Amino acid sequence: SSSSSSSSSSSSSSCWAIFQPPRISYPICLMLPIPLELNDRHYDHDDDDKISFNLNKKASIYDKYDANLVQLRKKYHIALQLPLDRPLLRLNNIVPFKRGRGGGGGGGREEIKQRTGEKYTIEKLRNIHKYLKPRQSSYSSSFSSVVEGDYLYCHYMQDSFDDKGWGCAYRTFQTICSWLHLQGYTNLPVPSHRTIQQDLVACSSSSSQSSSSSSIVGSKQWIGAVELQMVLQHRYCIESRILHVPSGADVSSKARDIYKHFKSEGTPVMIGGGHLAYGLLGIDWNVTEKKSKYLILDPHYTGSDDNVSKILKNGWCGWKDASDVFKADNFYNFLLPQRPRVI
Repeated sequence: SSSSSSSSSSSSSSCWAIFQPPRISYPICLMLPIPLELNDRHYDHDDDDKISFNLNKKASIYDKYDANLVQLRKKYHIALQLPLDRPLLRLNNIVPFKRGRGGGGGGGREEIKQRTGEKYTIEKLRNIHKYLKPRQSSYSSSFSSVVEGDYLYCHYMQDSFDDKGWGCAYRTFQTICSWLHLQGYTNLPVPSHRTIQQDLVACSSSSSQSSSSSSIVGSKQWIGAVELQMVLQHRYCIESRILHVPSGADVSSKARDIYKHFKSEGTPVMIGGGHLAYGLLGIDWNVTEKKSKYLILDPHYTGSDDNVSKILKNGWCGWKDASDVFKADNFYNFLLPQRPRVI
C-alpha cells in the first residue's frame, strides 16, 4: 500500500481543477491528482508561444490517468448530480487558466498546439454560432435543437494549408473531431488532412467496404460521409449513422430524425452531397407546415478568423432554409456521430 502511494505521489500532484460542464451555470472546482508531466498543459507561463506539446504521445498519458480516475469521477458526478453518461470531469475537460480571446463557451479563439508529423499551430474560433443574435422561431409550432458542447470552426486555408476546392469534408470532420476532443471523449489531437487520409488507407486494409489505396495520402481527393464514417470508427471507435436522402427536395422529410439526433446525441453533423460538404449544428423544425431551418457551419470560408461579424454577416455560419443549401438534383448523406455513454 505504501509502495503504491509513493508511486502515485511521485507521478502526480493534487491540484485544484476548474470545470464548466454544459447546462451548468456555474464553474465546478475540484481537487484532482494531475499528472506532473501534464501540469504545464493547464497552468500559466511567461511565454505561451514557446510551448509546444506532442499531444499524440501525451494522449496515452491522459488515457491512463482518466482510466484510473473513473470511480473518483463517478463519485463527483453523483455528488454534483451530473449525468452519468458523458465525460464532464476528465483531465481534458479542465478549463485552462490562459486561453485565446473569448475563451469559454461563448465563442472566441481556442489555441491547440499540436505536432502530428507536420509542424503547425491551430488557432480557431470556438462555438461561433453563439455569436448569432438570439432568434425567435418564424414557425408557430416548431421544435429547435442544436449542438451541445464546444467545437472549433474548421474551414478552408487554415493551418497554413491550401485545401480550397477539395477539403470541405476534411474540415467538417475536423470540427467533429474537435467536439470529441473538447468534450473529453478522446485525448487524440484533431487530425490533419494527411492523417485522415492515412486512417482511411488503414481502414481499407481491414474492411472490404473501403477501396482507398495509399495513393490518396497527400492527394486532393474528395471524400464523403461514407469514408468519414469508417475513419470515425477506426480512429475513435465511435459509431455513427448515415442518413441518406435521395434528393435535396426530400431533406425536410428527415427533419424529425435530425431533431432527435441533436436532442439525444448533441454532436455536430457532416452533410455531404453534390461534391460539397457542410457542417450542421442544429435544426428549427416546423411540425405543422413541414418546413425547417438548418444551422449551417460552412467550411468553404477562406478568410481570417479575426472578423467574426463579417463571417456571420456573409452567412458562413447561420440559419438557412432548405432551398439555400439542398438541391433537388443532388443526393445527400448526413453523418450522425453517436455519443458514447461513458464518464
